Amino acid sequence: MRHGLEVGYETTKEFNYEAPYSASRHQYGFGVVCIRPVRDPARVRNSKSEQEVRQTIEKYRTALLQRDIPTLEKIWADDYVFVNASGKVLTKAQRLANVKSGATTLDSINEEENITVRVYQNSAVATSRVTIKGKYGGQPTKGQYRSMHVWVRGPVGWQLVSNQLTALTPK
Repeated sequence: MRHGLEVGYETTKEFNYEAPYSASRHQYGFGVVCIRPVRDPARVRNSKSEQEVRQTIEKYRTALLQRDIPTLEKIWADDYVFVNASGKVLTKAQRLANVKSGATTLDSINEEENITVRVYQNSAVATSRVTIKGKYGGQPTKGQYRSMHVWVRGPVGWQLVSNQLTALTPK
């Protein structure tokens, strides 16, 4: 899919018959099929929204590295859910407690590839591959992860409602 075009198609058929069929005359019909890409209304390619999400992701990354609690409180939605690389599910309150106590401290978060951001009206999904070094839940961590964020735009701007890290096996 490129430039907001989905893999769906609309088709139209037109047939032209010149005369009624008779045994003495052969009749030929021909059809024209027109195919054109259809915009997926659920996925709106909006570069302004995509840029806003990318800026919020950068603000989020900086807040995690600096343990900026007020910014994290704004970025994480009230019903935020985090699935860590071990599969443990944490709420906003649990993540904030870990950051406040020092159980979660990140020394570095490096993007290993471009972040892919897909905007769907007032929501967005961002995926990337990152290398993280620091502590999660008091345990040292260092490695590469596949990261997925789900963002929703509300009255206060873009907020993270869920994210997940999946550990990648070293190559």
